[in-house]
Amino acid sequence: MAVADLIRPRWLRRILVGLSAAIGFAGWFAATGSGASSSLASLVARYQERPTAVGKSQLLRYARSRPGTQEAGLAYLALARVELQRGSGDSAAEYLKRARALLPELTDYVDYCLAEAHRLAGNYKEAMASVERVLTMKPVSPWRSAAVLRGVQILLDRGRPSEAVDLLNRYLEQLPQPGGLWMLARALEEAGDLTQAAVTYQRVYYEYPLSGEARAAVARLDILRERLKDAFPRVSTGVRLRRVDQLLQAGQHEAAGAELQRMLAELSGRDRERAQVWLGRARFLMRENQAAFAWLSQLQVSDPDADAERLYYLVACARRLGREGVMEEALRQLRLRYPKSRWYLEGLISAANEYLIRNAVERYEPLFRACAEEFRGESRAAYCHWKVAWVRYLRREADSEHWLRQHLLEYPASEKAPAALYFLARQAERQGRLGEARTYYSELDHEYPGFWYATLARQRLERSEFRNVQASDGPTEFLRQVQFPPRRRVHDFEPDQITWWRLNRGRLLRRGGLADWARRELMFGAETDAKSAVLAMELARWSVAENDHAQAIRFIKRYVSGYLYMPLEEAPEEFWRLAFPWPFRSLVLKYSRHHGLDPYLVAAIIRQESEFNPRAVSVAGARGLMQILPDTARLLYRRAGLRHFRVSLLDRPDVNILLGSYFFRDLVQRCRGQEIVAIAAYNAGPTRAIEWWKWADYTEPAEYVETIPFTETRNYVEAVLRNREIYRALY
Repeated sequence: MAVADLIRPRWLRRILVGLSAAIGFAGWFAATGSGASSSLASLVARYQERPTAVGKSQLLRYARSRPGTQEAGLAYLALARVELQRGSGDSAAEYLKRARALLPELTDYVDYCLAEAHRLAGNYKEAMASVERVLTMKPVSPWRSAAVLRGVQILLDRGRPSEAVDLLNRYLEQLPQPGGLWMLARALEEAGDLTQAAVTYQRVYYEYPLSGEARAAVARLDILRERLKDAFPRVSTGVRLRRVDQLLQAGQHEAAGAELQRMLAELSGRDRERAQVWLGRARFLMRENQAAFAWLSQLQVSDPDADAERLYYLVACARRLGREGVMEEALRQLRLRYPKSRWYLEGLISAANEYLIRNAVERYEPLFRACAEEFRGESRAAYCHWKVAWVRYLRREADSEHWLRQHLLEYPASEKAPAALYFLARQAERQGRLGEARTYYSELDHEYPGFWYATLARQRLERSEFRNVQASDGPTEFLRQVQFPPRRRVHDFEPDQITWWRLNRGRLLRRGGLADWARRELMFGAETDAKSAVLAMELARWSVAENDHAQAIRFIKRYVSGYLYMPLEEAPEEFWRLAFPWPFRSLVLKYSRHHGLDPYLVAAIIRQESEFNPRAVSVAGARGLMQILPDTARLLYRRAGLRHFRVSLLDRPDVNILLGSYFFRDLVQRCRGQEIVAIAAYNAGPTRAIEWWKWADYTEPAEYVETIPFTETRNYVEAVLRNREIYRALY
């Protein structure tokens, strides 16, 4: 069915062309004011963005019209900040002296700026005094690390590098790296300790290979190598290989391959063998599959661990190349030669996954079983164990309950523990053991309250058959043996003294238009000495006020980790609305209803796809709230008889939700009305999602979800369904 059959073209044109004129993109995203001090905040924001004489005059007039107030102090602080950016230390110091008298709550901010102002003016003694005040402040200032580096710069400017080294060593563990190490290397070099300077530059280069400091360290190391000659410190092969490993893990495969090529000429023995194997690994990761396979096949490796790794990458290459026989032979060699190696474990998982995505149960089940039995207790083996438990359950095998229980006993921290509890309950329920089912459902709700399986458990317990059923003792005794990891189920949302102090400082800075400093204050407090949940909510509120709901969600995720283990009633409703916001609600309601969709589900998809960021762009190029690919959007436009499609239109919430909701409705129709299959299709494509539906005679949607072979898609579907239930509860 074409879009034109669902949406009248004239109405669609009015939406796409007229709505922006009536409402305006800028209107949706205009930042809100900040109460009584919004005029100061706006003056500061404008002046910091474009420091003109007019802006400076306005701020000075503002400060002078409010003598003795915090607002005046904030205005002077903002003026000083701009003067420092211009390199004018004397004028900055004058403004800071005025600010200091008016802002006793922010003396460390003033002192940090004063240190730079005095340094620029050449007043080194006063500069170091300001630095020391920041360093010794209690509670700890968010500027402590920056003040250390500023103090180092001052000492270096004064020609006192040894004191700079001492200062850095005193605070090195608290400094962000590799910046601290870089400054230490510089100070050591200026102090004449060239060998130790070289060692420290090497740490920067080898331990932080992706940093800008690592690139800068190359030049310094070249100079020191020339100066030190034979005394230049050597680096072990292990350190060099760890750098390569970091490059490979970070996706810098070409750089890692080039490094390995350089190393081969210098290495021998086991080190050379490992580097050779890793060169094959680099080519595999660059997707040069045939070249990687040929390279690894011809290698003669005597070191057991290197040879085991070589065989694993042969398994992986053969899998990609579709050479099933070669894959199985490499796996057989791994089993015969290195049955206890982690590379055999990885090989089993790789081969089993190949058969899993084909639904070749007879091929993958023995491999997963071997993994589970031969590597019992290994964290990676939990995945294998679950795959066996799941296929036993899905086929209604007599020992499926044993496998589900064993999974909880052996892997209580497994991500599949909620599923194990749920399907133990479902099995007991089908067999008429309602008391046991209630026990499992209740445990699931207690341990994983914010997870999708817990919502299913609560829905089951609301059914009439459970109304007068009591929990059973049998599962209770079993569950006492399960060592679920300790989790924080309650966060304290009442500020204590230090949290109030951080909050008030942050709010004061924000009132003065110093929003970035305000965020710095609260983020530092959340990471160090204050109640993180309280500060996370404040940071999220500020982000919402700026129409940045995605950042609000990220603050909650970052500083209230594990919040899904917390029951809804254990946190203020505002917390959950910040974590699960619903901007553009009217648009979601409008287009969901027009297309016959559940608006809670559309909101749930948007949160998972873009976190309500209208300008989100994925690696694949999908754009906007519902992450629509431009080619898909272009096709929808053509079907509607419209022309002049522009990719930038997908950044508009009205266009994106309109097209995204239509696209999802189309998926539901293609999936024969199976909403849960359509959710999987939204992530993995309809061909795969529909094929998975044919793999078994599922008795409930949860069985389909658990059978999805792609972890990313399975987790996506669970997250969307979880989101929907939370949106229903909140809105």
